[in-house]
Amino acid sequence: MAIAKRAKSSSMRFWTILLVALAIFCIFLWQFCWPMLLPSGPVKPKYVPITDMTGRIVNVPAPVSRVVVLQSHWAEVVCLLGADDKVVGVSKDVEHSVWIPSHIKSKAIVGDLFSGVDLERIVALEPDVVITDTGYGRAEDVIKGLESRGIPVIRMFCQDFNDLLKAIRIIGTILNASTKAEEVVGYLTNKFDRVKSIVSMIPEGEKPKVLVLSSVEGNLVSLCANSFWNKLVEDVGGINIVLRNASRQVRPGVDIRVALSWNPEIIIVISTDKEIVDKSIQSLKSILENTTALHSLKGVHGVLAGSKDEGAFIDLSPRLLIGYIQLAKIIQPNYFKDLDWRKEANDLLMKFYHVRKYVTVKDVRGKEVTLRYPVERAAVLMGYSFVAPLGAFDKVVGIHDGAKSDWIMQKVVPNIRDIPSVSSGGMASSVNIEMLLALKPDVVITWDGYPDVIEKIESVGIPVVAIHPRNLTGIKETFLLLGTIFGREEKAKELVSLIDYVVDFVRNRTKGIPEDQRLRALYLYSPLYRGSPYVWGWGTTVSQAFEPAGLVDVTKGRMPPPGYGGVTLETIAQWNPDIIFLAPRPWCRCTAEDIYKDPAWQGINAVKNRRVYQPPLMSSWSPDFALLSLYYATKAYPELFKDINFDEFYKEFTKKVFGISLEPYYGG
Repeated sequence: MAIAKRAKSSSMRFWTILLVALAIFCIFLWQFCWPMLLPSGPVKPKYVPITDMTGRIVNVPAPVSRVVVLQSHWAEVVCLLGADDKVVGVSKDVEHSVWIPSHIKSKAIVGDLFSGVDLERIVALEPDVVITDTGYGRAEDVIKGLESRGIPVIRMFCQDFNDLLKAIRIIGTILNASTKAEEVVGYLTNKFDRVKSIVSMIPEGEKPKVLVLSSVEGNLVSLCANSFWNKLVEDVGGINIVLRNASRQVRPGVDIRVALSWNPEIIIVISTDKEIVDKSIQSLKSILENTTALHSLKGVHGVLAGSKDEGAFIDLSPRLLIGYIQLAKIIQPNYFKDLDWRKEANDLLMKFYHVRKYVTVKDVRGKEVTLRYPVERAAVLMGYSFVAPLGAFDKVVGIHDGAKSDWIMQKVVPNIRDIPSVSSGGMASSVNIEMLLALKPDVVITWDGYPDVIEKIESVGIPVVAIHPRNLTGIKETFLLLGTIFGREEKAKELVSLIDYVVDFVRNRTKGIPEDQRLRALYLYSPLYRGSPYVWGWGTTVSQAFEPAGLVDVTKGRMPPPGYGGVTLETIAQWNPDIIFLAPRPWCRCTAEDIYKDPAWQGINAVKNRRVYQPPLMSSWSPDFALLSLYYATKAYPELFKDINFDEFYKEFTKKVFGISLEPYYGG
């Protein structure tokens, strides 16, 4: 019995110790381990209430990892906010947007609000939320169908720029991209505030009456009245006369004579289709030719909307900012003259879209010009000898008359005679504005020598890039400038390197000639031009090619700027050049033999020593500068260039420049 009591006592002590140990262990777990098993912050809810653009509160799963977007403009915003990895389905119009990356276009296509949406396909994609516009097409039926299947739908409905900003914020909240959304909204707000500030200074009496339409078919025009597009007009300082005469309809169709009776000062065609814009403008111009009453009409313009064209900016996306500026430049050109929509577009697209659709360059005037990048349509009044080597003549839609008679251009650009002429006169001193407008160039390239012509072109809204290759540096800078414009940057660098190589090759061979043994040279454009010899002297590019050739220009310090002009034969005799270079035969009707036979020239060293030369056709305002310098050197110092056959060198050079080997043209 004593043994039993002892056993029972031992058992009780064991269980007591065990219970105490368990209690201590539980306390340890509670104090040290359990907190580690708990979330570090507050428990996040499974759903987040979102107030959409119609004021409805929608419970959206948190976080959203799968989204279907039923409009291309909202898909564009999603990509802009860096949430494109969450997109699982898109609308049909996404396929045609130039602003949406290809990996989004490859997502499941679920239809659209006009032709219908495949609800079951959306269900199969298991989206956390669907983003869609409302208020048009089959929107309400689609939304009801989705909600009846348990899919949350965010309704979008925008009537102005502030609504767009609100929509961007909503999408940012849904997709956990609020920081990026606020950055975009801040940028747009800052830029748009500048537009509003300018508009606020415009007196009511200076606001023109604007007629906005979307198409013209016969005498029937489709007007934009109580629509998003037409409301933009009033935001940038115009009076929407359609809104005042047909306010109850969104897009009324009326007879053009009725619309014109409202006496518009500006007509603007806005469409998502470039072909419709162009045809509508042509139809309007034909109608207006037979209308004499519209004395107040200042112009007819076209503006692209939507997302199918790189020039389209009127859309429910951040690009709308640029659309506003485009309209502002049309409606209030004087107030918005310092605002360049192309430059603003480039800033926006580079900052948020990370694409280069526009480029800003500085021309020879020092003026910054923003252009589409790369330029697709160019009118080249002067500078075609730079455009051809860049391989960009397929972008040329208009040229100067002189290009068609240029021997090299005829060889390099076989169809050059088929390109419309938009300019004539020396150095493009005149321009056909009507033809220029019909060709719709992205840019006009010309010399800077006729500022009145440049002003005339710019006054009709066509950007001008002025060039003037006054020297070797200018030639190289012109190549780099035009290379940037045409997207041929690498080719431009190759051409510059080639020119440098040839010039350096010539200079290295002549650099050892002592100063007192260098020949004194003269470039004679014509022995008899308007009654007296005509020379191109110090400061001109033909004269500058003398320096690497080891020659001294006899006109240095003797010819006032710009360095060319008529002089007397007595003056040339006083200069007494050792060597004379005549202009090529296509420019100068005489030859070296004509000068040798003329008694009046016999006292000049170059004539006495029979050192008058006439080079093949080469322009010193082109890559030919390098060849011209080589030609000078081979004639002046043949002993230094015994290994050089100029004609063969010329053929190799033109092969590298133009892609085809040309024979030097000495004329006849």
